[in-house]
Amino acid sequence: TELARSKLLALLEASHNVYLLQMLSVGAPERIAERARGRIKSLGIPTDDAASPDPSVPLEERAAKFITTQVAAWSPTSTSNLSALVKAYADEVYYNGSLKARATVVREKRRLLERSPERVYGVQPGSIKAECASNLCRVSGTLEWQTRGATRSSAASQGAATSGATQFEYGTIYSRGAFSILSEN
Repeated sequence: TELARSKLLALLEASHNVYLLQMLSVGAPERIAERARGRIKSLGIPTDDAASPDPSVPLEERAAKFITTQVAAWSPTSTSNLSALVKAYADEVYYNGSLKARATVVREKRRLLERSPERVYGVQPGSIKAECASNLCRVSGTLEWQTRGATRSSAASQGAATSGATQFEYGTIYSRGAFSILSEN
């Protein structure tokens, strides 16, 4: 186990994976967490959450509101707001099970938006839950959606409305007074 620990510590010293470093900095044994915090600092990544616009509101509540707002913001019927929404994502994101560059996530989301140009997304009332440790939060809930696709392949399905609900989970980090999305599933 000491050999595995020393290899892990060596990997930490070379890592640029902010998500992994942040998770280890709050959830690993103290020696590993301390090294992860040191690596984060050496990369110049801010770790304080003192710049909160309203520190009296619990971080969990702010994280839930951030995600609720993000989900609802994907509803407008054009993709013109895509660039503003993209800024909420970290440079690398665990997106639907794998680590992807922000540009790749944006490309995938743009394709979804083009397939369903008329859409309404919202968080099901009462379903959202947020858990935070330090400045990292996990926010989960139920997404209710309705789409009308104008670019479907068969003429019969053009303009057909579909709706449903699905579970979601986001990982966020709070830094410099703002949230960034680290993961989305």
